[in-house]
Amino acid sequence: MVNTTEYRLASSLQVKIRDLGFAQPISSLATGESLDRARKAGAVTPATIAAFHFAEDIYALGYSFLELIFSSFSGVPVPQDRFKKLFEDTFKLDVNAFREYCKQDPEWSSAVEFLDSQSQGGWELMKCMLRARDDFAEVSLKNIRQSLF
Repeated sequence: MVNTTEYRLASSLQVKIRDLGFAQPISSLATGESLDRARKAGAVTPATIAAFHFAEDIYALGYSFLELIFSSFSGVPVPQDRFKKLFEDTFKLDVNAFREYCKQDPEWSSAVEFLDSQSQGGWELMKCMLRARDDFAEVSLKNIRQSLF
């Protein structure tokens, strides 16, 4: 839950986690379908299985950030699945092509400008987050922090 969607009030933004209904210990992810997904991606040790699930969370959070940023700046709700289709299906994970597409939409120009700040630091962060599943062995808080804008 957030207390504002006004970009002018960004410095006062507060995020409160209300429902951890899907939260579970990492040990419970070492069975069934989630373990199969991790193994299919190449995770075999407990550490790489945990890294895989950490990367999945970061990947999902990347789409949440896109939704929050673009919806806030445009004033129109933009669902995550729209970004996922564009980024993954249309632009085949090419952040620069995705950025150029977004830049063409006048409603999204403020969001693009925001992500362009700090030498396109926002886009670098999004690239790191949205590619986290593919690079799960390389995902770490240190890598994410280096991308912060």
